[in-house]
Amino acid sequence: MSRDRQVRFRQYSLYRGGSRTHARRAAFTLIEVLLVLAILVILAGMAIGVYTGVQAGADIDNAKIEVKAIADAMLLYKTRHKQWPESLDVLVNVPSGMDVATWRGPYLNSVKPDPWGSDYIIGQPDQYDSKIEVLSAGPDRSQGTEDDISSFN
Repeated sequence: MSRDRQVRFRQYSLYRGGSRTHARRAAFTLIEVLLVLAILVILAGMAIGVYTGVQAGADIDNAKIEVKAIADAMLLYKTRHKQWPESLDVLVNVPSGMDVATWRGPYLNSVKPDPWGSDYIIGQPDQYDSKIEVLSAGPDRSQGTEDDISSFN
């Protein structure tokens, strides 16, 4: 083989991975792959932690909006009928013994459980009978604890 052909052959073989000492590496080692996977797992864990905190705050905000909406619907019902509704169902469906024209509803499209799966609690009207308290037991689902959400707050 001529000298010129030997040089070209050697360059070609290095490019194709013929010599490990001089050629560029064409693949990742197992340690590099595991390191990248570990970094991805750490980042995913951080993202899940942030998402969980954001979701908890959104659930509390949603419950605050819901208790105020229910309390407003109950006040509208009281203004039209001169008495507080007997249940939340009266705000959605025509009560038995009342026609649609007299009922003048619905006052809410639907009444769903709070974000934690508990039913909203109807409290007592205030001392002037101008507002009524609607409660969510909050994230701990226990009424009377500091995480309760009230329409009075």
